[in-house]
Amino acid sequence: FPYILNNDVLERMNNLHLVELNGILSKQEEDRGNFEGLLLRAIDFFGSAMNDDAESSAFLKFIISLEISLVDSHEPEKELMAERGAIILADKYQARKEIFEGIERLYNLRSEFIHKGINNISDPDISMLSYIAFGVIIRLLPLVGRIKALSELIESLNNIKFSSPPFSEII
Repeated sequence: FPYILNNDVLERMNNLHLVELNGILSKQEEDRGNFEGLLLRAIDFFGSAMNDDAESSAFLKFIISLEISLVDSHEPEKELMAERGAIILADKYQARKEIFEGIERLYNLRSEFIHKGINNISDPDISMLSYIAFGVIIRLLPLVGRIKALSELIESLNNIKFSSPPFSEII
């Protein structure tokens, strides 16, 4: 079947930030910035998960994709990954809370599988995790050029997290 490139297809490509991805891929590896390399590793694990027939392996690769995108190597993963994913993917409190709880629950499934050998991972869990990981990647791609390192992303997310009104004004 021929691939037809029309305005609808171009619009979808723009919404998926494929121009930004192409810009990263067009560079020589040594010319890519820290954040660009990080996103490519996250995309690589995401793509590998999408092509993995073993459900538990795919699930772990989706989690790794999220970890690469959201957590520095010296940080505790679960809470920070859930927090940052929720901030990136949603603008309103209730939606952020639901995403936070979803990521925490999925991370707990990962921990049960890795540390105890308990596999309670379901197809809907894998679908949800793939949706979250894809959403994070798509929301981060347009930041290439503005953010040079994961530490800058973390600082921006912390700024959002800690910039609400003082407790004394809320109560």
